[in-house]
Amino acid sequence: MAFLTREDAYVSDHSTVDELALWWLDRKRALGALASGTLENYTTDAKHVVEHFGKLRLSELTIARSEAIIRTLAKRDAPLARRVHKTLKAMLADAVRVDARKTNPLAAFAAPKLPKAEIYTLAPEQAAILSGAYREWLSQRDKPGPKPDPRVADMLDVLLALGLRIGELLALRHCDLRLDDPTPTLHLRATLTDGEKGEPVWQPHPKAARQQRTIVLPALAVTALRPYDDGSASRSPIFPNRRGGWSRPGNVRRILRNFRDEWREPLERAGIRHGQVTAHLLRRTLATLIANEAGIYRATEQLGHASVLTTERHYVTPAPVVGEASAALIDSLFAVAPALTSGGADQDGKDEDGAALEHG
Repeated sequence: MAFLTREDAYVSDHSTVDELALWWLDRKRALGALASGTLENYTTDAKHVVEHFGKLRLSELTIARSEAIIRTLAKRDAPLARRVHKTLKAMLADAVRVDARKTNPLAAFAAPKLPKAEIYTLAPEQAAILSGAYREWLSQRDKPGPKPDPRVADMLDVLLALGLRIGELLALRHCDLRLDDPTPTLHLRATLTDGEKGEPVWQPHPKAARQQRTIVLPALAVTALRPYDDGSASRSPIFPNRRGGWSRPGNVRRILRNFRDEWREPLERAGIRHGQVTAHLLRRTLATLIANEAGIYRATEQLGHASVLTTERHYVTPAPVVGEASAALIDSLFAVAPALTSGGADQDGKDEDGAALEHG
């Protein structure tokens, strides 16, 4: 029987799941530098595992018992059940790898399936209304306290025009923009993550390193970014905080929540579900607009996804009316189709000598 030691824990087949969780988190820290957000996610997921499995010993984790706990949890909270399944499966895989267990019972059954979530996006006219609605809210707001950041209106325009994540938008620097080139572009190089104390940290690549790319800017983005760009090649933020540093994505999300809650009735009158107004809504909206006009592959390229399936499953709503371009193409092909001829007969039903054809 293998025993894996650390200063205050032992992990073996007789250990409890909460002891396994402590060892697993230490192992994650020891294997290499992790972004603070990633480590926080591991810690949160481990807490969920401990909540539902913590007092069980590893030797008590049979396939049937483990599956029963997961399925019971799924009836109440399917997303949480999937997270618990995934995390405990990873913990036990590490235990098997170092001979603390012989088998991984979580590998014997699949995680619960999630019901397909509705993909909500805005119609083009609703998207055009949104930043104007934010500006109107600001002009009419009379609550005491600091005024919400007016730059958020322009941020909404950039998010809608480019489909960026909020962290990618706030990580933009002056050296990333080329607004005065014949073809204005933006070089997407980075995103913001949370530091150990929750402060925003500039990460030198987007969510995945392969997502670094140069994006051609439509006029909407150029107009929105122009007031903030000084044309320099400095590495300072386009949208800095009051001290000139990186702005917190959470602050922008909080402002959007206040806006949508206080401006609920005007948004609902425009057919916009106020509770769905987030920065990510604009990313999905742009993906849908591009996919319906130029195809799903263009939308995947714009958002930087590795797979078209990600774009299709989570970002794009089908067009309500399809086939207009195809119908026009078919009409153009068959509008002047000649009648079929055979045996040397011309279109008047006569042979080459002009005699009428006999019909038997």
